[in-house]
Amino acid sequence: GMVPEIPGYQWIRPLGAGGFADVFLCRQELPSREVAVKVRRHHVREDMLRDIQLMRRAADLLNLTGVPMMGSVMDGMDMDAVIDEFDRTVREEIDFGAEARNLQRFGSFVGKDDGITCPRVYREYSGDTVLVMEFVRGVSVEDVGSLRACGYDLKELGDRIAGSYMRQMVEEGFYHADPHSANLIVRPAL
Repeated sequence: GMVPEIPGYQWIRPLGAGGFADVFLCRQELPSREVAVKVRRHHVREDMLRDIQLMRRAADLLNLTGVPMMGSVMDGMDMDAVIDEFDRTVREEIDFGAEARNLQRFGSFVGKDDGITCPRVYREYSGDTVLVMEFVRGVSVEDVGSLRACGYDLKELGDRIAGSYMRQMVEEGFYHADPHSANLIVRPAL
């Protein structure tokens, strides 16, 4: 997609792409630092609202006509409730203000005793469609060879990550909705 013009940022390279947004490595001019900038794609909100409306129309039609051949699979299913939950989840996913608040909450408790951290959010440069975060360099947990070559104990790293996820859920009531390995890096000790 097109890289948006944001004054004060030098675009270095794309970092990744998802269904709703693209992420870029940028240099912020003042203050000078590398940041990750997540930019929501154009028309995502409009497309989402249209899709939800189509789902609601389909549910209304199913309520009137039933679903041939589905029988017990649909019995007792409240399609309106399913669509409402999907609507709520997707709206939160595309709201970078909500994502920034979640990152800040996560950062306020994670790593108290296990060295786990999360990128700092720069709320003053972020909004509903752009999220500016600290760019963190390190080794992906998917790169097992590099982790071993650097001398990391993989069992200890795994235990630390699993323990952190459990504390997040049990002690903080925080559920990380996207805990796959691509979202985890091991950064050098500071």
